[in-house]
Parts: sequence; structure tokens; C-alpha cells
Amino acid sequence: MIREIAENDFDGLLSLYMQLHDNPFPDKDNRIIAIWNNILNDKNHHIIVANENGILVSSCVCVIIPNLTRGQRPYALIENVITDKKYRKRVMRQLV
Repeated sequence: MIREIAENDFDGLLSLYMQLHDNPFPDKDNRIIAIWNNILNDKNHHIIVANENGILVSSCVCVIIPNLTRGQRPYALIENVITDKKYRKRVMRQLV
């Protein structure tokens, strides 16, 4: 299932991020939780995930950027695209 991240996906997302540039799993301290909460509450910051059988297998960040050019149409920045090693090169058969 493709969906937007939920608050309880924190550990699953960070497990995926460990495969992104060999990031270490950070301590769940006040600083990291504050960052997490800021992301969840930012209406322009979206983390899209693929969930298979309750496991986050892929994610990407999409940030909507307000814009003063091009008729004031916003644009998006895509970053931190990751798919779990065990799920790469597979086709997800789902209509979004």
C-alpha cells in the first residue's frame, strides 16, 4: 500500500534510512523527536511510503516549495528516496 507516513512509522522509517548512505540509527532523544514532530506537522513536508504486510519497504520525501515565479505555482523537491534491499527490482501491483 502506498500512503503518507504516520506517527507510528518512526522506527520503520529510520530502519529504511539506515540503508541510505549507511546512516546509523539515531538515539530517540528530545532533539530527534522534535524534528520528527516538526516534519509531521509541516503541511508542505510529505513522506510517502510503501507498506507491504505491515513493513515499510520504501519511502521518499516530497517538500512543496512556495514560489514567487512561474505564476506563483509551487514546485516540489524529492529527496531521501530509498527502497529496502530485499524489495528492490520488484513490481508492486497496486493502483494508487
